[in-house]
Amino acid sequence: MDVGHKIKTKRLLKGYTQQFMAESLGVSQKTYSNLENSKSNVSLTTLEKIASILEIDFFDLLPDNISISHNEFKDQSAGYVVNNLPEKLIEQYENRIKDKDEIINMLKEKIKNLVK
Repeated sequence: MDVGHKIKTKRLLKGYTQQFMAESLGVSQKTYSNLENSKSNVSLTTLEKIASILEIDFFDLLPDNISISHNEFKDQSAGYVVNNLPEKLIEQYENRIKDKDEIINMLKEKIKNLVK
């Protein structure tokens, strides 16, 4: 289920109107309607506000095809990493990084030999 559909379902369960939600978010009713109909993307910040208005967990609004991990960051109390990339694409990027690291190490070794 996509984000817009989830927002709409949760809003209807609460008995809230689109107008109420729009006013609570400080946007027009049309802008809010576009979020529910998936005609525009919703930022994580807006999604957090919507979850707060609906008194539900933020994670309940995320699409089903997104994996999430909770991380502690050095300079922040907590953060979330959202990954909706296909596993095959991730694997390709990881292989490219590995290849790049091998090239860098080979070049470092060549530079050492030239300096000697």
